Amino acid sequence: MRGQGPCPESRRPPSTPQGAGGTPSGPAAPAPCGHCFVPHTADVAFEAWGPTVPACLEECVRALAGVFVERRPASGPGPGPAGEPVHLDPAPLEEQLVNLLEEVIYRVEVSGQVALGAQVEEMAGGGLQVRLETVPVSEVELIGAVPKAVAWHQLSVRQQDGRWVARVTLDV
Repeated sequence: MRGQGPCPESRRPPSTPQGAGGTPSGPAAPAPCGHCFVPHTADVAFEAWGPTVPACLEECVRALAGVFVERRPASGPGPGPAGEPVHLDPAPLEEQLVNLLEEVIYRVEVSGQVALGAQVEEMAGGGLQVRLETVPVSEVELIGAVPKAVAWHQLSVRQQDGRWVARVTLDV
């Protein structure tokens, strides 16, 4: 289970998925990937984490979807790779993250496709190859406003406690 819901007060990724506990001999192993929403006065903010940069960015796409959609129960298998691959040029990680999330928002607005997940690969030279796992808007339940943009304010992608952590604020 992925960590979701409010982040702990320390605003650090929890060491266990939401609802999981430690063992009698000590705390549980760190959650490999997860995200949580953090308080923000007017917009929506989240933190996402993973053991690698690609895993962290993949979790950011899942967190973004969680802001405005809930997937309806499917009668068949979950979403698979859809659409054309997205190539992100070499750039600082924060810029690549903004470009990725802005692409997800753009696809909702222009083609009516919601990315519920992504597969991210690091390319030689620093670029990223992404395949968005999309479904039509008609297959999800809208539970909030589609974000308008990714804010640069307080945006970060950093290594912390042996994993990659991203902090994102979305203009809604």
